[in-house]
Amino acid sequence: LWILDRKIMDPQVGSRQEYAEYFGESPDISFLKSDSTLYRVLPLQWNDARLAAFGIASVQGYHPAKPKLYQAFVDTVGIPGSLKTLQFLNVKYVILPDAIPGGMEGVTLRHDGNVKVYEIDGALPRAYLVHRLKAVRDDAVSLATIRTGAFDPAHEALWTEPDPLPLMSEPLVPDSVRTVRYDFNEAEFLVSSAASGLFVLADQWDPDWRVAVDGERVRLHRVSYLMRGVLLPPGVHRVRFTY
Repeated sequence: LWILDRKIMDPQVGSRQEYAEYFGESPDISFLKSDSTLYRVLPLQWNDARLAAFGIASVQGYHPAKPKLYQAFVDTVGIPGSLKTLQFLNVKYVILPDAIPGGMEGVTLRHDGNVKVYEIDGALPRAYLVHRLKAVRDDAVSLATIRTGAFDPAHEALWTEPDPLPLMSEPLVPDSVRTVRYDFNEAEFLVSSAASGLFVLADQWDPDWRVAVDGERVRLHRVSYLMRGVLLPPGVHRVRFTY
């Protein structure tokens, strides 16, 4: 901690030229900026500050100090862990210094340059609906279930709250989730479903987040160990998170 604090209290200030060279918009950054969806990347270096400068979300964060839930997830499940783990965490792109020899099943080269950008096939969106819950005993079982890939996060969420399980049903038509606003301390979505379900936001749960559905405050659930979940009845709803 002293080492980290010392770097903050007594930083080494670079020249304007060094700053411009480091934070210049490289071709790989330009490619990532062209994607307007909400996604995360697995970076070349865990502390790549350029990504933060351009508003690109890194699944590994930008600082060695991590929130407790995330750190426990990393210690148990691991990042990158597996392609399934990256898909689960909304990681759409992997940034690599070199091409993958012979290619790799499940990833597709999208940008070829000094830095390669691969897209992970089947990465889950930042916000989506599921219509099944998988009851697990506690957090330890949740982490083990995620680590072993023993559930399908695209269609179900892990639920550690006491019985009974909330009633849900599968919709006859596809769900719709549209992002209205997404910022550091606020996020708003327009959600439509023909059946009751759980709205999942693949951002870390924290007790200081609040959520309202159609203007009425409702309970924010912690699902799949570290994510935010909101139970929704059928219909069209505006879901708003505030910190």
